[in-house]
Parts: sequence; structure tokens; C-alpha cells
Amino acid sequence: MKYIALTKGFVEWALPKIGILASLYEALREIESDEFPLNSLDFFQDAIRISYDEKSGVCAIWHSDYLSGTSSEDWGIIRWSGDYSILSTKSIAREVLERCLYVLNQRLQGLLIDGSMIHRGWANGTHTLLAGRGSIAHQLSIGYFEDVQGEGSLLNRACIIVGPEVSFQKLQDLAYSDGRNLNKLCAVANSLINIRSSNKSIAGKEVFSDLREQVRNFFDFSQQDLLFGNVEVKADGGASTKDHARYFSLGYDDWVDLNGPLGDAKRRILNSLNIDSHPLRIIGPGGSGKTLLMLLLAVSKIRKAMAENRDVKILYVAHSKAMAGKIIDRFKVLLDGDDPTLMGLQVTTLAEFCIDQLGLDVQSTLDTDGDAAKEFQLDRVFDALSRAKEGSENLIVGSRLLTQVFSEDRLLRLFAQLVLVEISISIKGHGLEGDRKRYVESEKGLSLLHSNLNVSEREFVYNVFQIYHRDVFEGYLTLDPDDIAISLAGRLRTPVWQLRRKKEGFDYVFIDEAQLFNENERRLFSFLTKTDTPHVPIALALDQAQAIYGQSSAGLSVLGIKGISNESLVSIHRSTESIIKLAFFVIQRSTELFGPDFPDFTKSSELMVPDSYPLAAKPVIEEQSSDSQDFGKFVLKRVRDLRRSNIRQIAVVCYAENYWSSLEECMSNADLPFQIITERGAKFPTDRPMVSLVKPSLVGGQEFDAVILVGLEAGVIPPVINDNLALSNAIEQQTIRDMYLGITRARYRVMVVLSRGAQPNRVIQQAKDANLIE
Repeated sequence: MKYIALTKGFVEWALPKIGILASLYEALREIESDEFPLNSLDFFQDAIRISYDEKSGVCAIWHSDYLSGTSSEDWGIIRWSGDYSILSTKSIAREVLERCLYVLNQRLQGLLIDGSMIHRGWANGTHTLLAGRGSIAHQLSIGYFEDVQGEGSLLNRACIIVGPEVSFQKLQDLAYSDGRNLNKLCAVANSLINIRSSNKSIAGKEVFSDLREQVRNFFDFSQQDLLFGNVEVKADGGASTKDHARYFSLGYDDWVDLNGPLGDAKRRILNSLNIDSHPLRIIGPGGSGKTLLMLLLAVSKIRKAMAENRDVKILYVAHSKAMAGKIIDRFKVLLDGDDPTLMGLQVTTLAEFCIDQLGLDVQSTLDTDGDAAKEFQLDRVFDALSRAKEGSENLIVGSRLLTQVFSEDRLLRLFAQLVLVEISISIKGHGLEGDRKRYVESEKGLSLLHSNLNVSEREFVYNVFQIYHRDVFEGYLTLDPDDIAISLAGRLRTPVWQLRRKKEGFDYVFIDEAQLFNENERRLFSFLTKTDTPHVPIALALDQAQAIYGQSSAGLSVLGIKGISNESLVSIHRSTESIIKLAFFVIQRSTELFGPDFPDFTKSSELMVPDSYPLAAKPVIEEQSSDSQDFGKFVLKRVRDLRRSNIRQIAVVCYAENYWSSLEECMSNADLPFQIITERGAKFPTDRPMVSLVKPSLVGGQEFDAVILVGLEAGVIPPVINDNLALSNAIEQQTIRDMYLGITRARYRVMVVLSRGAQPNRVIQQAKDANLIE
């Protein structure tokens, strides 16, 4: 018996699209065959995903923009092949599929079935109705059984459909029998979304080509309005390294001039309707020009409004004060020195904006800088974990997970990151600050971590939350970023704001580094614009590979930004070809990210800094020599070697906490122009020699001539975790993102430094085996 499982969001999106349904049916007809391509592959096309579990016979289909981010979706499941299934009556199978999707769309939203379909409820809790339109389908019926668990924001719905069949009694028995397995089938479907099998590759374009083309038509706006589309941008006008500094001095007119350095892709977007016709998501790796495109788009809207003699209100949101400062400086250059605030442009951090809108005293908040506030939150959570351990010794001893977490300080710090996300999204995001029981005993998974914790471990996490909350809310008498975002979201949902936003809302909203905002913060975005357009006029620039703290989030459609179009920038102007190939190899190890949402940016090699550039060298692994007694001094020697090679700006990215003190002491006492980077996007002179020490979470928004990566030894980063696949997977995936982030900061050199006798971690070893690092 084979089943297809469809998320509520996919059903809502696909139901009115007859072409999609026809192509989906044709593709899944092959599910009965031993040669079914998804036995060993996963299908990714734009936001549509299909993954098959051969053991259980469950084929899950979802739309990534409609996921809840909780690890527990609402599922509609259809008996697809075998007796009393859709494929058992192929002459009317397409009509039956349409009827099944109608039923799922209604019931997963708690809506009634149209009476004209002869809907009947039966004593055993099952239901029947006509199998479809047309004379043949009218002679048959389908049956369904549904399950509803929880309440309020913790509500989970699931529905399973069997048939078609003539006998009502048979349908009742079948629906009831399959309904008893509904929870197991949903669990398999959830696992296909949340932990994609690492031994499966992404299906090529030849797999389900008709379905792929149909899906592309609904995401590729260039085919709908001849303006621009969801395409991988490959011609982006690569810049030579000597032009790098000059670009920061160019005004808007210099960029858009026909002889200017702006690439064809960005020029095409600027000359289209872009966010005037639909929301825009700009996807691309570090160094691909996402922020530049956002800035130029904003200035183009200002220029257009000035030409039409009308006012315009634009909000540009950065994650940190440092990044906001850089953005303001760039706007002034693009606007030829004019003050952007006099032209209707507001550049701010989200925290500053929320505080202003709520009328809060700055002293009552942790920090108006998003990075600083979240670092403070992380410190408080780490402290709360240590304090929660006291008096919970028996609970910890009884948990293999917690026993291992508390056995190593570096593992405890990684676990603290996951707990911080759990507090933000699972507890505060669901309004469970005063409801321990609903958090601990919820049948619905509130996150991937929550789903993999037993009751005692959830009790412990909730204890950590209460200690954290007492410290921040009662001890410091402050609100954290989640408290502020949730408070503003409540105000923006009121009729008062709905009335005021017609005048006070923004014409356009730009969100830079959108991957750094969590779900509570992202929920605000769709409320900030005016209501005079059928879509949300918003542009988001993001590189999901740079997301920190392993955070997951509901899809943008769930958060109110529907119909978003993607622009993928694949050209990187910052780094050499060998560095880019290493970065792409590393990010490919991520089972969560790799796919069409993260295009292969190594294919535009003519746009990269050539490996023959005088300062360039292939990425290399350096192992501490036997005559070096201090690891920090060994790293310092590597720094001096690079400086002698005329490498002027060097970053040492420290992944392992146990190396930090030694590195800081050795380099601060040396005769070097040394600094410690303490905030993401910090400004410092780009034309002076500099050696920087930084943690991976703060290195985003920077670039250097060379990057030295420290702490990537096997068993160190990522640490070995036993008996908890979910936690092990989450930490490994975050490590891969952190490694990618560090590598993509480098222009010419990447060096991985290992302590004496250590082996590189699995990903670096695989890169070495692939001859990408030596």
C-alpha cells in the first residue's frame, strides 16, 4: 500500500492549479514501479518538494513557503496505490484526485464540505462523499477519517482518504482502519521534511520534467509578465579585484549608466516592476551583491517618486547598528551626498523600530542592536542551564542527552543556542510563558528539538526558561527581542493599526540579512506596509546558509507574505575560484539547504577572482608542528607568514571556545595591528593592515584577504553526540553553515589550522579527498 501525504499549505496552493494537479498525477503514477525515481532521489523545484520513504510507502509533498516551522505539519494523506486507492480506478483517477484535494483543503482548515457532494457522517467517525465530478465518478464514493489534537496555536489536524468504492460499508471500514495508522503515517511525513536523508541526491531536470515545467511557470514571473523571473542569474558582470575599493564610491547614476559596472541581472531587476508587482526574495551566497541590489532598488523608488512629484515612505531594516551605519553611509554615496532621511527613507534596526513604535524607554530593553541583544540572551541561557542543573541531578542522570550535554562545556554552549531558539519560538512564540503543562505535554511538535525531547527533558528546558525569564524580565527589568516583537505584533493586528496603516504604513519595506531574524520578528514584516496593493511590497535579501543558532521558521506565506518571487544571484565577486569551490562543497554537505534555493555558484567561474591572481593560493590545511609548544603561538606564526606574503587583512575565526584565550593572549601581545570583532558588521578601515579575531556568529558582513579557521578538528567541531539523532543533526548542520560563512569571507586565502596530532572534521576531510584543500 502506498500513500501520498500533502501539507495543508501545499493543498491550498495547488488546488486551483489544474495543470499542476494533472502533472502531479502523471508523475506519481510511477510510484508503483520498482524504478520509481524518488526511491533514491528527492524532487526540488522552486518551493515545491517531494520526498519518498520506500520502507513505509509514504510520499510527502510540500510547499516550503507554507511550512509551519514546528516540525509537526497538518497533513492530508491519500491512499494512492493498491486496493481501494486512487490508482485502482485509473479511468477517473484525476477527477478523484481533485475531489480529494478539495476535501483536504476544507477539513484541514476546519471548513464544511459542500452539501451537493452527498456528504455523510457515520457512527465510527468516518465520512463519505461522491468521488468526483462526471457520470462515472458520481457512481462511486470516497471515505475519510480525520484526527484533531490540541487546541489554539497547538492544534494539529490530519485527514486520510480512501477509495473510490461503491460500498459505503467498505469505505467506512477502510477509512477507520487506515485512520488508526494516521499518526504513524504523519510521523513518517514529518521526518521526510525535517531530516532529509543524507544518502539521497537531488533529482535532475529530467525527473518529472513536465511537473517541473508546470511548477516553474507559477514561480517564474518572466513568463507571466515578461519582466523578470525566478531564474539563476549567471551573467552578472564580474569585477576585477582592483575595482573593489572604487565601487564603494560610485553613485546611483554611475551604477546604472550603460557603461557602468552593474551586471545584466541586477540591471534587469531594476528596470522591471520588481516589488511593485509582487514580493521579492533575493537569494545568494556571500559576496554576490544582495545588499547592493537592495540599495539600488530603494534608490530607484526614491528617484521615481521624485520624478512623479510625490512622497514615498521606505523602511530599510538591518539586523545590527553596525550594519545600519554601513547602509546609511552607502545610501549617502548612492544619493550623491544627499540626506536619505529627507527623501522618505528610514534606515533602522528592527529593535529600534519596535521600541519607537511601542513608545518604550530604551532602558527597558536589552539592546537596540539585534546582534548584541541576542548575544546577551545566549549568555543568560547558558547561565540558566548551569543553574538549572542544580537540584536536577537525578533528571540529568536519567537523560542520555542531558548527561552528554553537561559533560563538555563546548557541547553545553551549542545546546544553549538550541534552547535559546526553543524559548523564543516554542515557548514565547506560542504564548506558553505561563503554561508549563501545555509545553511539556503537547502532542504537537513545537520544533524539531521539542519533538525529540522526552517529558522529563522538556521539564528541564522549561525550568531553564523560567530561570532565564526571572533574570531578564524581573532581575534586569527589561524586555528581550522576542518580548518586543510579540508585543508589537499584537498591536499591529488591531483594527486601530489597520485603519492607521493606510497613511502611516510604508510604501516599500527592505529587509537585509533576513536569515538573522527569527520567526517572532519575521511575523512583523507583512504588517508594516500600506494596504493599497494586493501584495506586500517587500524585498528580503537572505543567505539561509548564514542563519545562526540553528533557528527554523515558518514559511513566508504562513507569515503573511504570499506569492513571493525568487531572484538567485549566483555570481561571487569577492573570492577566488578555488575558495568558492571549497565553500560550495561545504554547503553541499548540508541536507537542509542544498537544492534550487541554493544554486551552484561555482558555474560562473569567469566572474570570480582568478586563481592566478598574485595574492591567491589554494586553500590549505596546516597542522601544529612538533616543535611548537603553544597552539596560539603556532597560529600567530601562520599570521606572520601571511603578512610576509603581502596579505594585509587577516581574520582568525575561532570555532572552538577552548582555543579563544590562547589566541587572544598571543595576538594581543604581538606587534600586530590587532582587533577583536565584537559585533556583526563592525566598521573598520578597509585600506589598512589588520588582524582580527572573531567568532563565526559575528563574522558575517565582513571580508578579508585571508581567513584562518581554527577548531575544525574531528570530535571538536562538531562534537560527537550519541543517542540523539535530532540534536546531532542540528549541531552538525549549524557547524556546516558556520564553516561556509567563514570560508566565504576570504578573498585570496583560506587556511584551516589543526592542533598537533588532530585530524580534520568529516567535511574538511571530504574536501581534502576531493582535492579542494591541501
